[in-house]
Amino acid sequence: MKSKLALMSLLCFLISFTLHAREWTDSTGVFRVEAELVEVAGATVRLKKTDGTIVAVPLGRLSVADQQYLKSLDQKPSEARKTTPGAAEAAIETALNQPTQCEFVETPLSDVLDYFSDHHAIPFGLDRRSLDDVGIGSDVPITARHRQGDLATTLDTILEPLDLTWVIRHSVLLITTKAEAEAMCDARVYRLMRQVTFDELIRDITGNIAPKSWDTVGGPGSLSPVPSGALVVAQTQANHRQIEKHYQGVLKRVRSPVPATVPELIGPAVAKVLSTDTRLEFIEAPLKDVVAFLESSHDVEVTLDTRALDDVGLGTDTPITINVRGVRLASALSLILRPLELTWTADQNGIRITIPEVAEGKIELVHYPVNALVQGGQTDHLIEAVTSCVAPAAWDQVGGPGSIRLGIRGTLDVRQSFGVHQPVAQLLADLREARKP
Repeated sequence: MKSKLALMSLLCFLISFTLHAREWTDSTGVFRVEAELVEVAGATVRLKKTDGTIVAVPLGRLSVADQQYLKSLDQKPSEARKTTPGAAEAAIETALNQPTQCEFVETPLSDVLDYFSDHHAIPFGLDRRSLDDVGIGSDVPITARHRQGDLATTLDTILEPLDLTWVIRHSVLLITTKAEAEAMCDARVYRLMRQVTFDELIRDITGNIAPKSWDTVGGPGSLSPVPSGALVVAQTQANHRQIEKHYQGVLKRVRSPVPATVPELIGPAVAKVLSTDTRLEFIEAPLKDVVAFLESSHDVEVTLDTRALDDVGLGTDTPITINVRGVRLASALSLILRPLELTWTADQNGIRITIPEVAEGKIELVHYPVNALVQGGQTDHLIEAVTSCVAPAAWDQVGGPGSIRLGIRGTLDVRQSFGVHQPVAQLLADLREARKP
């Protein structure tokens, strides 16, 4: 079995390299050729030119840049750098503020995104499920010319005619529909930077920032104060950007530098694998082959819930198309499964791929240490912040399956599904960071 998986991993590895042509240059910089990589065999590189001709080139004849490129492809995921969610998000936010230029004439959307990805060194993704719902494919033509402006503004202008937008999700800049983006609420922690009453601040924010989007008037957004000097806000990313822009000097976003984990659910070895950067390039590859590749390349058990998949008409041969690199395995899994309306969970032993209904129906009890967060009788405020800003429909006080209470050991005892535990853990980690001087 091991040798079979290793062979499949190698085949997927080589196949993934032949999907895209690139320009190769010799060490003198004079000779150039557009070709796909077939394989690296010892000191020889075999390339397939656009006319189908296979050429063999000595590795030492290639430019330094091409040799470094090949070296990066050969890097094993287990040895790759590990990127925290906050670090990946911060890199994308930095790139969004960078100046950019472009000129496209009837250029497919996928090629436009590849251009920006190469020029700003950040990963892009297409929310294929949402785009399919509105009849937009990755080949929709883009015509645009921009000589000034930052990347964020340029993307807004290009995507507006298609009624599309972008969000930072799963460690990539994800292109999605406006309707889908408005349904995504992130819980963020803000530290108060100057003396102001919570009532006054909340009144000001809800009156200035998307007034119809708050739960007090039937919207999805919410604000919850934590008396230690933090404000927890659940809002769309677009509205979060407005808050950070208009309340500079009053509020400062706080993010834990250490990625949150749920040790009672996920084993340390599995957590480490999930945080490892990965590279996936597949076109119409069977789901079972992608799973086998993940198992072999990341040395982790990945189980397919075949019964649940059968219930929704999906088989192990369901085709997967994905092209991501430099993102965490946890993010890559979400990007693979989202178009299929599948999800994943993890435990002490490995990763399981299933349908959302099964994942949401499995409720786990986790004891979160919160002594540092509930000093001075702040338990009610903390519980309110969690239940109002993280999956608000999933708690028992509104008819959901989950529950939360202060335990006898001074822990926050949370019964919830895997998908809710993850943002709860992150919110608590961010609140601890907010308490630091």
